[in-house]
Amino acid sequence: MKMENQVCSLDLARKLKELGVKQESLFYYQGQQKEFDKGFGYILELGKVLNWKGAVFLSAFTVAELGEMIYPIFFSGISKRSDGTWGIESEHYEVRTTEADARAKVLIYLIENKLISTP
Repeated sequence: MKMENQVCSLDLARKLKELGVKQESLFYYQGQQKEFDKGFGYILELGKVLNWKGAVFLSAFTVAELGEMIYPIFFSGISKRSDGTWGIESEHYEVRTTEADARAKVLIYLIENKLISTP
């Protein structure tokens, strides 16, 4: 399985950082701010390894890391649907391409609706 399918997307990583989620994860998106803003020009790496001037790091949270943040607060089940997407069943149902993105969206929902404090 590709690593990109095991971590949340760049857009969701950016949103989680904007919401104040602590930037501690196994993997990070790394790049220059101007490229991040355009949605390209980044790399996915294990740990923070690059130190060039102006480098930006966004936590690329794994399925397990996201699961720890949302479980058991608001989680009743996760399933892979027949169309290949992932769904998390709770009061707020999310369907995404990957399990990591589904969990990231639920975490965003919980934070934005003040159902949990920022992890």
